[in-house]
Amino acid sequence: MKQILTIVAAFIACNLCAQESLIETDKTIRKGVLSNGMTYYIRHNNQTKGVAEFYIAQKVGSILEEPRQRGLAHFLEHMAFNGTRHFPGDSIQPGIVKWCESVGIKFGTNLNAYTSVDQTVYNISAVPVGREGVIDSCLLILHDWSHDLLLTDREIDKERGVIEEEWRSRRTGMAMQRLAEQSMPVIYAGTKYADCMPIGNMDIVRNFPYKDLRDYYHRWYRPDLQAIIVIGDIDEDQIEAKIKALFSPIPMPKNPAPRIYYPVGDNQRMIVYTATDKEQPTVNFTLYMKRDITPKEQRNTLRNYADDYKTSILRMAINDRLEELTRAANTPFISASVRDGNFFMSTTKDVFELSGVFKEGKVAEGIRMLVGEVERTRANGITEQELKRGKAEMLSYAESGYNDRDNRRNGDFVEACVENFLEAAPIIAPEKELEIVRQLDATVTLADINALAKEIITNKNQVVTLFGPEKDSFTMPSKSTIEKTILKAQTERYAPYVEKELSDRLIDTLPTPGSIVSERSYKYGYTELTLSNGMHVYVRPTDFEADEVNLKLFSMGGKSHYPDEDMPNLTYLMSGATIGGVGQYDNLTLEKMLAGKTASVSPFIDDETEGMKGSSNVKDIQTLLELIHLYFTQPRKDPEAFRNLMEQQDEFLTNSHVNPMIAYNDTLHKVAYATDRLESMNKKLLKKVSYDRIMQIYKERFANAADFKLILTGNIDLERLRPLLCLYMATLPANDTFEQVGTHGAKLIDGEKIHIFTKEQTTPSAITTIVIKGKMEYNNRNDLLMDAIGQLLRIVYTDKVREEKGGVYDVQVSGSLQHHPYDEAMLRIAFQTDPQKYKELIPIIYEQLHKMADEGPTQEDLDKVKTYELKVYNQVQRMNNYWEYVVYNDLFNGIDVDTNFRSIVESMTSEEIRNTLRQLLNQKNCIEVTMTQKPNTR
Repeated sequence: MKQILTIVAAFIACNLCAQESLIETDKTIRKGVLSNGMTYYIRHNNQTKGVAEFYIAQKVGSILEEPRQRGLAHFLEHMAFNGTRHFPGDSIQPGIVKWCESVGIKFGTNLNAYTSVDQTVYNISAVPVGREGVIDSCLLILHDWSHDLLLTDREIDKERGVIEEEWRSRRTGMAMQRLAEQSMPVIYAGTKYADCMPIGNMDIVRNFPYKDLRDYYHRWYRPDLQAIIVIGDIDEDQIEAKIKALFSPIPMPKNPAPRIYYPVGDNQRMIVYTATDKEQPTVNFTLYMKRDITPKEQRNTLRNYADDYKTSILRMAINDRLEELTRAANTPFISASVRDGNFFMSTTKDVFELSGVFKEGKVAEGIRMLVGEVERTRANGITEQELKRGKAEMLSYAESGYNDRDNRRNGDFVEACVENFLEAAPIIAPEKELEIVRQLDATVTLADINALAKEIITNKNQVVTLFGPEKDSFTMPSKSTIEKTILKAQTERYAPYVEKELSDRLIDTLPTPGSIVSERSYKYGYTELTLSNGMHVYVRPTDFEADEVNLKLFSMGGKSHYPDEDMPNLTYLMSGATIGGVGQYDNLTLEKMLAGKTASVSPFIDDETEGMKGSSNVKDIQTLLELIHLYFTQPRKDPEAFRNLMEQQDEFLTNSHVNPMIAYNDTLHKVAYATDRLESMNKKLLKKVSYDRIMQIYKERFANAADFKLILTGNIDLERLRPLLCLYMATLPANDTFEQVGTHGAKLIDGEKIHIFTKEQTTPSAITTIVIKGKMEYNNRNDLLMDAIGQLLRIVYTDKVREEKGGVYDVQVSGSLQHHPYDEAMLRIAFQTDPQKYKELIPIIYEQLHKMADEGPTQEDLDKVKTYELKVYNQVQRMNNYWEYVVYNDLFNGIDVDTNFRSIVESMTSEEIRNTLRQLLNQKNCIEVTMTQKPNTR
């Protein structure tokens, strides 16, 4: 007996030792630390040739601000683009934005940054490193961000207005942002997190002394808190030598301030915060169950990985149960879910979090049901079926990562390096991760998951927030009532969860296969196959991704075949037609049956087409085609599920009008289109929605497979695909009805019109949209010219309206050209600003617009756009979705967007841009709609 106990003890000790073992770091990533404490990561990756990513990650954020500095961590991030030692932006040397855009690195898209509570990260992405000197310049930018910002008085003052407009844009129509911010002094009482939102205090942003910003910069931007990350088509040895030479001389400050990670304490009594807002449309409940975080030194262990693995399985099981309750009749839920991770803004406390959006009259019932279902899981555990599905999902994810190990994109490596530096997350090679997951798949038991549930689901250390609409008809429960409701739900007894057995077959009776009647080579490397039912299939096998197959099925027609009277039904066409699932399976059962499979299909019916979008891995392409077959032939009608959908929508629409953006979009559409076809849904229109009519329209749209074209792109074995096409696609129903785009739709009005209206807003704001349209022949050149006009105007407006005036955070500009149902060009310009400023800014918008139409763009700006377009063109050549886009345009619009792309872009001239824009403006079709604040509410 003694010998047996010794063996058991040794086995337990060995198992514990293994769990504490460190996970081996991916050896393909070169990591080092310079003498001054700065960390660097380098990895060669030629998945996208000639391109690399340059990042600097910093362990600093708004939590480190002094009270007088609130908002300056984020302000400093903005200033990093407004003058550095080597890129001052003066008459001699260009600034960072100007230089980057000259080599095809677009500001906002490839050149950006973010600031959060505990971290600040800057990126220069999709860098064309084949150009002479680009690598050195990008490293020099990272160097300047680290140590050499100029922070001049003039540039600081110019940026104050930009920051305030960013603050405004985040608060307009976003009551949840305000409510969450208001809750922080309560849920984080007594900690630095009580006041740490990165956007900061606008009184401070408007008025802070320059020294306060410089103090923050010199105190916290320093080598020991920074990491340089360079990933892409680069020479690792060369980059490492350059990093050592350029960054090692950056000095560490004497007596550096300690980098404190501020703790969040525990609470014996439940903390409850409630609040309402006039613009809040829904009742939002969150229950946080706090616990200590895993220390950073333990995050790279097998034990921690195993804990995350088990937590993911538990979370998936509970979310499936909550989804089932959300879809039940008379549910109090609009939505409900759980997550596991950081406690809201803090990175020093973890939580198991329950979230629900409840119907207004069922708040107490919603709390009881949500908390009760989670307590049911804690008390009784999950089932063997749930464990099996969870394991299948985790294994599928790891297998996909392994299969695509040689096709990982630069961003995948960057994300791993950033998380490793900032959060001490392990950098795991795909082959090692698959090995670990297979081991866990074989060893993790139901008892393991259920023990974890009892550990992280608790009735102690709890924090609750409940937000709702501010109106007479809604009564917010008292804090004591909320607490009692939760605690009572956590002490009730619950029967174990029971679920029905699942079938292992999506289609019980397989159809008799059809055939392939012809096969020929098509353009762009595709093969065209014509099936016996008349469907045309276009297939391009590629090696761009080892484990990816993309699918697009489409036919002309869409909503354009239905009159305005059908718009209520068309609004809920897809959600209604698919709410019941397919075949004999409801949606939740279908999702469970697909656990562990990487195959998804989403039917769509838009204005001009109907079809399906989907993707799968190589293994599950049969499942992908089975799903198409079912969605095409067997949409499942479920009156109870549809009734529940309508009840949820009715609840949501109760307060949707309080969001000022709903009022703005409705007014914009009414003015621009002079029709109610685009009117936002409301309760009156909701009553006109018919489930029978929805199912009728859906079936009409998918009645004739011969009118559809199917595009498949990816790692496809044609020999394996052919019989699957015969079985699942050639057997779809077909008839002799072929369609083009219909005549029903919303058309922009002719002529010029200006409409200004007021709307009471919690955050005063003016929003302006300008829409200019005109006739223009649809061809590839004009399409590219309209897109270029949009990019060129955005460059100008960023300079004139954002940087010079400080009047906006962003001016959105897009130029487009459509072919169906008629050839038409459209230019859309939109911005948001202070109500006191919009009258000053609108003339600048038109002034610069007409200046470009009179003089054309500067050659410098045109070269930026051309360089960017050619860079992107080179990058997308090895992307499956690009070639799907190319062949779709060929089949739907009848143009070749690929073959002459380079020659069209290279030959674009300022004069051609000028003439195209002038042609558009001369037709004098311009709509301008502004929503501003009521004067007496400011």
